[in-house]
Amino acid sequence: MFKCCRNFCESLSEERVMSKKEFLLIVSVGVLAGIVFGFLFSPRKTMIMGSYNNDNRGANFGPDDCCDDDSEE
Repeated sequence: MFKCCRNFCESLSEERVMSKKEFLLIVSVGVLAGIVFGFLFSPRKTMIMGSYNNDNRGANFGPDDCCDDDSEE
C-alpha cells in the first residue's frame, strides 16, 4: 500500500503535455460533478418557486371555493 502511494506521489512531479480537448473534458466533468454534488448535499431541500399572488386555481380549490364573479349566475 505504501509502495503504491509512494509511486503515485513520485509520478505527480512529472510534467505532461495535455491537449485542449482533454483539458476541456476534465474541466467540464469537474463542473458537472460540482453541480451534482451541490444538488445532493445542499442544506435546503424544499424550495417554493413563485409568490402565489392571486392564484385561485390551485389543486386544493374545489368548484365551490372559486371566487369568480362569472360563476355566480
